Amino acid sequence: MKFNCKNLQECYELTAPILNNINQIKDCVSEDIKSVEKYLKSIQLPESISYIISDPEESFEPLAHDEFKLITSASCIEEILTWDHVKKRLMFSQNLYVGIIHHEVSETPTIDRDSRNEIINKPLIETPFEIRKHVYANNYLIEFLKNIARKYDMSKQIN
Repeated sequence: MKFNCKNLQECYELTAPILNNINQIKDCVSEDIKSVEKYLKSIQLPESISYIISDPEESFEPLAHDEFKLITSASCIEEILTWDHVKKRLMFSQNLYVGIIHHEVSETPTIDRDSRNEIINKPLIETPFEIRKHVYANNYLIEFLKNIARKYDMSKQIN
């Protein structure tokens, strides 16, 4: 395809390989997630195992910051991948917490665990593509499998 605008032509050349393969990209991500879930079913893990993708104490946004205030609140996100032993499913959950930042002490919030608001908790393969892409592209599936292996690794080979 040819465009008169040089910038539009450059953009087209950069994005066409991705845009022309959207379905293939989505299918690839989904197939790998299904394969990981199938593999985990096949090895018959004797328990549920979780891997924290994002810790709410590290993934937070101050709700408002006034340099003259010593305490502010923050919105804190927690993301977890879990092999659910009972359901035999690879689950994704995302929770929102309220945190309090005491600026005189630390810039890290203290999490109010009672403020937990579950945003999503469902099989990873059933989540919107943006979530599956986030987990896949950031290698969280790889880290999840390594986390399981580390739990049972007697030789300490898995980093």
